[in-house]
Amino acid sequence: PAFRGLGAQKQALEAGVDESGCTVHFVDVGMDTGPIIRQSRVRVEKNDTVESLSARILEQEHKLYPRVIAELLEGRVRFEGGGVLFEEVKNNDCSKQGSDMASACLVGVRCRWDGRTRTDPDLFEKFSNGFITPFCPELLGGFGVPRPRLAVENGDGRAVLEGRGSVLSETGQNVTAKVVEGAEKSLALAKQVAPSVIYLKAGSPSCGVSNEGITGVAAALLMQNGFAVEEVD
Repeated sequence: PAFRGLGAQKQALEAGVDESGCTVHFVDVGMDTGPIIRQSRVRVEKNDTVESLSARILEQEHKLYPRVIAELLEGRVRFEGGGVLFEEVKNNDCSKQGSDMASACLVGVRCRWDGRTRTDPDLFEKFSNGFITPFCPELLGGFGVPRPRLAVENGDGRAVLEGRGSVLSETGQNVTAKVVEGAEKSLALAKQVAPSVIYLKAGSPSCGVSNEGITGVAAALLMQNGFAVEEVD
């Protein structure tokens, strides 16, 4: 990035540049100096203030960040040899085949609807040692971070897959198609990884697993296809 740190938008306006933007990069010891994964440009308007420019950049950040997270979770981008390597993941070639899987928020990825994580120490240790492949059905379905909270209506995840239920955002938008898309991509990843168990976040409209409560859409699809799942609070 040309302008680094928390005051980047102010620096851009003071420099009189035509474009600013946002960057997602791997982290190193410096301030915004890690290898760049992806960037998004935002045009600087003549009447821009720090607040107006920041707001438009934030819109792009909410699109760019989940895209990169999804690419990382799918194994399409990685850090190697001091740089960023992009590659296509083939159906019969998964670098983490044989590992278990877990909801990404359980291993430290800030991908929950509120932008937070629910890290489980044991799963994080397994992930750090290369024994967990993380995934987030909602990011895979194209949702951003943060995002409106979702809820399953008229049943649970099984009902959604059968066309009897639906998924609504807290703003009232029907987002069933995106949630089902994320579930299908999660299933495709599971078929590549072939995990012995998939750890899923309790209470999620996508990942929740409960005999007494709501089974999430992705959880239901994974179970229907014979994958062993385990709910984690």
